[in-house]
Amino acid sequence: MRVILSGIFLAVCAVQDLHIRKICLQTPAIAGVLALGLDAALVFRQPQALLPCLGGLLPGAALLVLARLADGAAGSGDGICYLVVGALEGAWKTCLLLTAALVLSAAAGAVLLVTRRGSRRTKLPFLSFTAAAWVLLTAALQSGVQW
Repeated sequence: MRVILSGIFLAVCAVQDLHIRKICLQTPAIAGVLALGLDAALVFRQPQALLPCLGGLLPGAALLVLARLADGAAGSGDGICYLVVGALEGAWKTCLLLTAALVLSAAAGAVLLVTRRGSRRTKLPFLSFTAAAWVLLTAALQSGVQW
């Protein structure tokens, strides 16, 4: 259920990021409430699950700090979305997801630079790369690849 919810959430956010370059705050608010409800139910049944649930929030919190320090060079919508994904997927998969999304976006940026279709100031919709990385990671994990 968490995997399906995070996939739908990332798809909606990626489309918003592509079309309007902003994330409508209602989408992460709804998904965040669902994620927190799932986490609260898990922690209620298994109190030792509190730390893994909180650990999933660290990548999103780091992105929010980075967005604040970068004065607009990085979007805070990305951090908010990673908070929700972290609450749904946990710390390990969220860190893998962030790493894969960074690699994909860096590769796309390099292609744009080499083909002279972009400059160092070109802004890429990061959540689209996150959604693509999520599909790749989920497929790899479902196929039995061990990390």
